[in-house]
Amino acid sequence: MLPNPDTVVVPDRNPGHSSGSNGNGSWGQLLDNNNSPTLKNLNIYSVNEPIDSKYAFAPILTSNTEYYIVNPDGKESLLKGSRAPAVRGSGGPVTYRISNVGYYKGQSVDILYTLFAENKRLNGNVNVSNATQHLTLAPVGDDTNFMYTNINASSSTYINNNIMYVKSGTKDPIKGINGTMNHGKLSYRKAVYMDPDVFRGGRVPNSARTASGSQPGTGYSDLYNINSYNKGSLFITANAPGGYEYKYNNFSELYTSPSGNMNVTFYMFAGIAFYNVQTTSASPILLASPDVIGITNDNSDKGNKISWNVIQAFPSQPSDTYLDNYALHFKIPSDLNSNDVSLKIKNSAGTDVTGDFNIEKDNNGNYTATAKSLSALVNKQYTFTFTGSITKDQLANEGFLNNYLDTSSNDPYYIKMNGEAYATYGLKGNNYTTKNDDGSVTSSAISKMAINSYKVEPELSGSMTGGPYHVDNKVSFSWIAQNGNSDAKWGGLVFKINIPEGLNVDLSSLKLKFGSEAAYSVPKSNYDYDTSSGLLTVRSNDNSYISTGAETLTYDTVIDNTARGRTVSKTDTSVTGTDMNAFSKPGDVKPTASTNTSSTSLNVESDSFPSSPSFDKDFKNITESSRGDGKNRINDVLNFVLTAQNKGNVKYSKWGPIIFKDVIPKGLDLDKGSLKLQLNNDTTQSPTNVQYDENSDGSITLTVSTDTDLSEGDNLSLNYNATIDPIAGDPSSGLSPLTNKASASGKDINGFANGSYGENITKTDSKKISVEPNILKTNFTNQKKKMMIQTINFQIHSLLSMAMLWITK
Repeated sequence: MLPNPDTVVVPDRNPGHSSGSNGNGSWGQLLDNNNSPTLKNLNIYSVNEPIDSKYAFAPILTSNTEYYIVNPDGKESLLKGSRAPAVRGSGGPVTYRISNVGYYKGQSVDILYTLFAENKRLNGNVNVSNATQHLTLAPVGDDTNFMYTNINASSSTYINNNIMYVKSGTKDPIKGINGTMNHGKLSYRKAVYMDPDVFRGGRVPNSARTASGSQPGTGYSDLYNINSYNKGSLFITANAPGGYEYKYNNFSELYTSPSGNMNVTFYMFAGIAFYNVQTTSASPILLASPDVIGITNDNSDKGNKISWNVIQAFPSQPSDTYLDNYALHFKIPSDLNSNDVSLKIKNSAGTDVTGDFNIEKDNNGNYTATAKSLSALVNKQYTFTFTGSITKDQLANEGFLNNYLDTSSNDPYYIKMNGEAYATYGLKGNNYTTKNDDGSVTSSAISKMAINSYKVEPELSGSMTGGPYHVDNKVSFSWIAQNGNSDAKWGGLVFKINIPEGLNVDLSSLKLKFGSEAAYSVPKSNYDYDTSSGLLTVRSNDNSYISTGAETLTYDTVIDNTARGRTVSKTDTSVTGTDMNAFSKPGDVKPTASTNTSSTSLNVESDSFPSSPSFDKDFKNITESSRGDGKNRINDVLNFVLTAQNKGNVKYSKWGPIIFKDVIPKGLDLDKGSLKLQLNNDTTQSPTNVQYDENSDGSITLTVSTDTDLSEGDNLSLNYNATIDPIAGDPSSGLSPLTNKASASGKDINGFANGSYGENITKTDSKKISVEPNILKTNFTNQKKKMMIQTINFQIHSLLSMAMLWITK
């Protein structure tokens, strides 16, 4: 029948009701509830002995169960009615989905049931071309909750069906699933084989079922003529033909499927068989969900919550084996206040069924939830959700954080706490405690809670006084910092304001206002102003924290003349402060919260500020002042002063940059080293940009360029000395009087004329300098001049000699 290592010897003849023995051992007998020794010999549990809860999953059909056929294209069609269409072996494998048949470790389970599935373990007569199978979906007799497979095949043939347990609505197998494969209504003679790598070497009888019609239930576990082969994975039944044979051999096999699926193979001694998927009696299975993520706070409840989900699956039970009692026990961590812990219970449909349990708790954090109705628990799954609160003080406590902070987490940080649960129950007069796979009683679950940092929700708004805007207008600004999270604290605020070009900030006007308190002037120690970049930094008091209030910074600015007729750009402002209630690990610096905003730009009107330029030139004879004759003579030194002035009183008027031009006439020798500039009454300075140009008439044009703009009332003077050349005293030269012409020029920078700003304005002045003629002809040759001087000197000497002679006489 099967290849090695699973080869078995087919019985030498068809087993029957009166079979005594065959080459493989004795047949069983009609067994009752008295624990006949034969039960143990066949690895069969007593009906009074609960199996390990890990095998408690057993599929059962409910009003929520639906049936689908999987089409060749993979799509699924819902089946309706009492029977699925007949499937012929020649048509190849056909797969059905039976949805919502139970829960396994918190997961809703579907079955993918494939008829005529391939089994590579099989050899021998596998000709099933004429065989048929069909599923009966509607209730049959008293077995209202079970699905039947009707098999019709030739004698001495094999039929293989495959069962795969998948997550509901998917094709994802539930790997490593443990449970019971429940068999019933095994009509007439047949052998049934389960994959040996799945079978767990144990069978559990179901207690007697009530027969339909006049036949009552026997009250026995009717394991009739059953024997095990091949490591127990093969059993052979031989029900008595006729009568109420469906009542015999209702039992289950324990399995663990690493891949989530298994084969069930039938050897047909005769051509017709009935087979159902039934249930078994088993203890409850308790699953404390590992690594349950606690409620992640979204600030809706303004509290830090941590929760545990304990999932209790109750296996389906035969009709007369309900639990005697059931209670779930849960212990919360010692650092949680048990008075603040709540419990909510929901069934598999998500309905709140907390009221179906009596709930008790003590001062040590122990909770007990006792079921009021035991029959309601069958084939159900309940989720017990315990929720506790962690206080702000605990999150600020270094000892608490050292015990519970998940150091591997970061933004958000997590608290990890362990909850412990177990269940107690009674079954057929005996009391039990749930056990885990490792044999331990208590199921532990580490729950995580995302720490609510109560982070600041920073807001910054601004306003300024309205226009129209003119040069020299005052523009006041106000910046309001607010926090949108009332549980957060935002403090030690630092405002940074970029004062745009065209605005001059009045630092004495800086004021801060905290909440409803009175505004105060910002001390100089709390602000800095970088004049080169225009960055103003204002610091509030370190002990001021915003919760739901606001902190307001105000100051005044004045529109500078440079902004006239243009747009002053927006004022960019940011504010940063300590996020005091944001979580940080012990020893870490508190994080900060920042935001920024900008004002609107402002357009400055194109006002006109005309200047009133004037220019004059004066000179003084320095040499003459010692003679006192009021005459300008050759070789005299003259001091010249050229003065340019903006005489107007119009604010913001400017004339410049000033350029002096002075035509030094022939007959004046300029002392270049004497040139000096003086603004108002400031210290004199030598000009740096001087140019001398010789003219054809022998004059020299002196040009002195400056970068000085004259505001209202300002004056700029150019001072220099020049010596009267002897040629200017010769009447024949025609140079006297000497004419000295000078000018000062510059732009009317802020004046608006002829449709534009900055018209050039030049002012001039001139002086005439009369030079006394020299008594000597200056046009003699040097030799003649020498002879004349000698003659004069001789004549004077002769006169002196005569006078001395006269005196002697």
